[in-house]
Amino acid sequence: MVEKYIRKSGKVDHSLILNEVDVDYDTLMQILTELRAEGSIK
Repeated sequence: MVEKYIRKSGKVDHSLILNEVDVDYDTLMQILTELRAEGSIK
């Protein structure tokens, strides 16, 4: 869900993602770390 939002908006803005997607900050940081490791986001 987070990856879909990032692709749609084109931005990795933590505050916007937290407002739009039902996820807490710690979970968001883990998801972003995994996406960066996969090369899905910069």
